[in-house]
Amino acid sequence: MRPEDFFAETEEDVFGVPFATPKLRRDLLRELRAGPVEEAEDAEAGVGLARLVHDELEVFGTSGNPQLNEHEIREALQAFRAVAKRLGVEVNVPFRDYATFKSYWPAERWLWIVAGTSATC
Repeated sequence: MRPEDFFAETEEDVFGVPFATPKLRRDLLRELRAGPVEEAEDAEAGVGLARLVHDELEVFGTSGNPQLNEHEIREALQAFRAVAKRLGVEVNVPFRDYATFKSYWPAERWLWIVAGTSATC
């Protein structure tokens, strides 16, 4: 799965003009938390969730304009942890949402810069 697979296009009326906007498929995230889904195998869903979470946190930490809101990133992280656990992959993400990531990221980013390594989540 790709990060965009976790979104569905919705039509909104903006000043009388139809406007398509992506909306997070929270139902899919809840289903993934509960167990495997027909749409994708856990490994495929886990990779897509990892990319989605990484991309959103990177945008939040750099430009401050992510697509997901506080509740949505929390749900995405919960789904990611649940899928990883089913796969037997130990995931130690030391934050739950943007607020806790905000206090974590600057300190860790500084360590990556000092160490001269890549700043990836």
